[in-house]
Amino acid sequence: MDQKKARAGEFEHISDILRNLIDSLVSGPRADLISIEQVWNGVLGEETAMNTSPESLKQGLLVVNVSASAWIQHLRFLKQNIIDDINRAVGKTLVKDIKFKVGAIDP
Repeated sequence: MDQKKARAGEFEHISDILRNLIDSLVSGPRADLISIEQVWNGVLGEETAMNTSPESLKQGLLVVNVSASAWIQHLRFLKQNIIDDINRAVGKTLVKDIKFKVGAIDP
C-alpha cells in the first residue's frame, strides 16, 4: 500500500494510520530488543530461556536478568557464543556485550 500522507481535507485509510502508529511505537532500541526477544528461546534453548530474560539493550549492551547467581556463572562461559548466535538470528549486529544480573524473569 502507498504510505503517502493524506492531503488536507482527504481521508487516510485506517490501515495506514495503524501501520504508522505501530511503526512509531516499535522503532529504535525497543524494536531491536523485541527482535532479540523473538529469537531468545531458539538461541538459548528451552531450559536456559526459562531462567533468563532480556531486559534492555543500549548501545550494544544487552542486560539479561537471570533467576539465580548460578546461571550467571554458567552463562559467562557461553557469552560470546550467545552474542554471535543472537546477531546471526536477527540478521544484524545488535549485541556487542552482555551483562547478566539476578532479576525478574518475564514469562
